[in-house]
Amino acid sequence: MPTSRMPLAIPPTAAVLAGAMGQFLGYAWIFYLVSGFAVASAIVVTMVNPQEIDHHRARGGEDPAHHSAPIPVRELLQKRDLVVFLAPVVLFHFGNAAMLPMAGQMLAKTIRGRTPSRCRPASSRHSS
Repeated sequence: MPTSRMPLAIPPTAAVLAGAMGQFLGYAWIFYLVSGFAVASAIVVTMVNPQEIDHHRARGGEDPAHHSAPIPVRELLQKRDLVVFLAPVVLFHFGNAAMLPMAGQMLAKTIRGRTPSRCRPASSRHSS
């Protein structure tokens, strides 16, 4: 598989894996999975060759041979391919924002009138 196509396959695979782990192993395993992805990402970043980084362009500098003026927002919104990309991205973020209260409810859910021990302050865990 070409390297340029690899990143396209990773997000759906990660979502399916997170969903399966949450369904079959429990919601806590999703946090372990994300932690594993973070560690894997940190390892991959260390593999970048520092000599191949153009620090001027990485910090927003432009290539002198390809100087261009900024594009007005109105002109950007007339580009159909950009709008087709932005619409699902915005909807995805709205969907995630709607999930935050539900995630908070799941974390704060009580068991037989008591808060789960992992959510209680450490000082009250052993005082029964």
